[in-house]
Amino acid sequence: MLLLGILVGFTVPAYAQAGGPAQVVPVSLSWTTYASLPNPRANADDAPRRVPSFKGAYHGPGAVVGTYTLRLAGTIGSGELRDAVYEAFPAADVKLLGNITLPAAPAVQLRYGTEARRPYTYVLIQPVRRNPQTGQAERLLSFSYAGQATGSNAAARYTAGRTHVGTSVLSKGDWFKIGVPHNGVYKLDKATLKSLGLPVATLDPRRIQLFGNAIGLLPQANSAPRPDDLAENNLLFVGNGDGVFDDNEYFLFYARGPHTWRASQPGASALTAAPTQPGLFGLLGEGGRFKHINNFYCDTAYYFVTVGNNNGRRIPTVAAPGRAPQGAPITTFLDRRFYEHDLVNLLHSGRRWLGEAFTSSNPQRDFVFSGDGNQPLADLVAGDTLRLTVATANTALQNSSFDVALNGAKLGSQSLPGIPNGSFTAVATNDFHTFTTLTPAGLTDPKVTLTFSSYDAAGTGYLDYLELVVKRQLRLNGSYLEFNSLNYKRGPAP
Repeated sequence: MLLLGILVGFTVPAYAQAGGPAQVVPVSLSWTTYASLPNPRANADDAPRRVPSFKGAYHGPGAVVGTYTLRLAGTIGSGELRDAVYEAFPAADVKLLGNITLPAAPAVQLRYGTEARRPYTYVLIQPVRRNPQTGQAERLLSFSYAGQATGSNAAARYTAGRTHVGTSVLSKGDWFKIGVPHNGVYKLDKATLKSLGLPVATLDPRRIQLFGNAIGLLPQANSAPRPDDLAENNLLFVGNGDGVFDDNEYFLFYARGPHTWRASQPGASALTAAPTQPGLFGLLGEGGRFKHINNFYCDTAYYFVTVGNNNGRRIPTVAAPGRAPQGAPITTFLDRRFYEHDLVNLLHSGRRWLGEAFTSSNPQRDFVFSGDGNQPLADLVAGDTLRLTVATANTALQNSSFDVALNGAKLGSQSLPGIPNGSFTAVATNDFHTFTTLTPAGLTDPKVTLTFSSYDAAGTGYLDYLELVVKRQLRLNGSYLEFNSLNYKRGPAP
């Protein structure tokens, strides 16, 4: 019914210039229909309540009177109803309305939004009143709405700070899509580009361009910043640069996958505490914590290749430092991994997903962090802090628990209460806990074992996700190594 109300608004578009004369829009309402509303009485078997309504009306929760939506392009700061024509409700309709309170004039509200990067105003009108002279309930048959545009309200301020490109880079040329399932360094050689459909025989490799953003999960809020268009990425070309794509030449580029990590702001203790080792200046976040953001919409990030009219961007050569490095060398880094498989949506709705299930017949599972395209964890710093975060859920009616072990050594347990009796909204109880231990000597590719137990024999537990933060030696032991030094600051702490 909401969609109908908006569609009616589409049929009477109006445009207003800021500071110009008011724009007047005529509207006619057809009171030839009735709406069926949930019966306010507690008995679910009662028939729906029938109330008089008009075509295109939207009835919000608990609203007996329908709302008419008028959609106006631009930002309307104020407006008024003119030339209003009313008639009294028939006696039968008055009985259906019951003893609801009606205003002396139709209620009008303004709401603001943005469509296709342009501001719009939505005028919400409840077209009924109680005549102040006669006391009769009346309905609005026709009227004109006069709206005055302004640039000083919230919608104008919201859109004023944003700039947008006129056309996307994808609007011209031929484009070829590359899927990237996880972070890494990727290679584009002659055979790969040929398989994508590029004319490699006549291709000038200097014109190859790579575009993509790979920001991970798009923010839920429309007001959150995001890229306006695809950005060009730097490529490393390995070849002689003569403008001919030889068989032994290729491109390398770093690409981020669909999932990302977010660091918290440092806590006060992290900013003031003395470093525990040379060069270490307070771990980022709460004790160095990052939070992974799993992209539940897509398991692949995409980049786009094209042959441009000009030379593409390349990784520049960096000049050697002008002076010797200062301070202690950085020889270790904090690696972070997560395990999360979105397999089950208990509500069959929304954005909350869970992973592997545990039951009385299958109470134990093992998990490692080297799958999903990740390299095995090696060169771990023995004796340093290892942190494991475990998030689980319980759908049992009785209390349940998970025992957590790392390479066979128990770290602790998680207790989850059962679903409360008589609850019609709760489908699961949730818990997450961070376990800390010292990294044992010789540990490689840590294995996490979860064991589920419940007082409800028919109960089911679920893994939501695992997060692991562990210190490693800064040493290349595979085809590539992704690392950061975000937790380090050269020199003494200020």
